[in-house]
Amino acid sequence: MANELMVVSTDTAVLSERASTLRRAGQIVLPCAGFPDARRLLNERPSPDLLLTDVRLGPYNGLHLVAIARVEHPRTLALVIGGADHVLEGEARGLAARYVVGPLAGDDLMDVVAETLATPRPRRRWPRKRPVTEIPALIGGLPGRILDVSYGGLGLEVFGEVTTDALDVLLPDHGVGVQGTRVWCQRMDSSHPYVCGLELPEFDSGWRSFVDGLLAEPVYG
Repeated sequence: MANELMVVSTDTAVLSERASTLRRAGQIVLPCAGFPDARRLLNERPSPDLLLTDVRLGPYNGLHLVAIARVEHPRTLALVIGGADHVLEGEARGLAARYVVGPLAGDDLMDVVAETLATPRPRRRWPRKRPVTEIPALIGGLPGRILDVSYGGLGLEVFGEVTTDALDVLLPDHGVGVQGTRVWCQRMDSSHPYVCGLELPEFDSGWRSFVDGLLAEPVYG
């Protein structure tokens, strides 16, 4: 059965070559000529099986696309292509993405994509919900907002640099507070907030009551 692959590059020749190669291998390809196109598709479409992106997308960063997918499409696998860079490789691992040093084309591309698709998909223990109205938050003393919640974790936007793994999250409008551990954190550039994922303790009755009573829509994928 064919997989649906979102392929992102600002180099039109590279994008065309990758799309053609993967279609010949029987895959369904959604080519995106940069960050804005990919961001729009992630917002509008069901979860792709794989997000394949260059790490450098002009003024944007492909790892930020992966961070968005972690929030909106948790079962989407991610493959990032870039230059040899230990920092970027580490950030990719923190987002549960595979990082490959490029260029990558032809049979090498097909082999790496096939290997990535064969890995276990990220799974969530608890169903997630996305609030229908904005929920302001204080995350380690920094302002932010809630992107999604579950019994065992939450996604956040944070307006400031997150420097520690252990974080206190306060929701002043709801009188709720919880302590979590940062699992990953990424931002597009210095003008945008960080997008972070936090893991919460195994059981917190106050947090569960908040999640149960929250007016929200389910997050699928």
